[in-house]
Amino acid sequence: MLVTRHTYRLLTVAAAAVLLALGSGGLAAAQPTSPPATTPPSGGGGLTQPVATVITGALALGAALIAFLGVYLTRRQTEKHFAVSHRAEQVRGLRERYTTCAKQLGDDHATVRAAGVYALVALAEDWIALGSADTRPGWLRRWLRSLRLMCSSKADRQKHQLNTDAGRSNDAQTCIDLLCSYLRSPWSNQPFSVVDERERDVRMAGLRALTRFRKDGASSDNRADYKLDFSEANFRRFTLGSTVDLARANLHRADLEEANLHGADLRNAGLNHADLSGADLSQAKLAGAQLMFAGLAGAALGRADLTAAKLRNSTLRSSALMAANLSRTDLGSR
Repeated sequence: MLVTRHTYRLLTVAAAAVLLALGSGGLAAAQPTSPPATTPPSGGGGLTQPVATVITGALALGAALIAFLGVYLTRRQTEKHFAVSHRAEQVRGLRERYTTCAKQLGDDHATVRAAGVYALVALAEDWIALGSADTRPGWLRRWLRSLRLMCSSKADRQKHQLNTDAGRSNDAQTCIDLLCSYLRSPWSNQPFSVVDERERDVRMAGLRALTRFRKDGASSDNRADYKLDFSEANFRRFTLGSTVDLARANLHRADLEEANLHGADLRNAGLNHADLSGADLSQAKLAGAQLMFAGLAGAALGRADLTAAKLRNSTLRSSALMAANLSRTDLGSR
């Protein structure tokens, strides 16, 4: 909360009033009481020199404190105003970059689109950095957060819990959503087409950039919590493998026909109704994955980890499950 000049004037007047009251009280207390009528007054009835000196010093000290308080509050107000202005300028710059990235993704040249992919991921990282500008130690931030929650209302605690569950910057998630939207956009994906080969390279660059984004950064960034929506995306014949992190990704109805997913991380991924026919899923991590109604005909699943995966009503015709881990795997049908 910024300290306004009006607030400063009120504080100054209040402090001066207090000091004046103290000074008046000190003067009254310092004056000698009237002696009994039978005793003649001794002295002139004025202040003694030591008491007057103490009161004068106290008043001088009070004036100095008021001056110091004024300088301190003015400086704090200036610093806070600068911080607010600087942050507003940073936010404005980041939003302008977002518009530029969106234009690059729609460019006709593959190199410009690739630049837009990398710029968008970098922008998401900058949004996270802007949101975590607090340089205090992590333990101190957590302690202060807990203290605020203890003193807050139930509604505020619920709102905080929602933000904590998300664990991410909304603006960074917006950048990720835009990139995912680009990767979901329809395209022909025809083999031996120069245009499609270039587009495939751009989209693969986007998937790898998202993987680096999720794996890099401090643990407090919670980057693994950022949502990846690749529903109905066309990744046919893509070489994804262990270089791409698809854990918890939404791949509902995605086209992954003949894709190379050897050793891929697909834990807890949503692959319902996805086309994985002829895909190489050997040694893939599919624990907890949703594969209901998925097309797995002819897929290679050797040594794949399907622990607690749901393959209900999926097509497994001619698929190879040699040495696959099917512990607690749901293979039933309705």
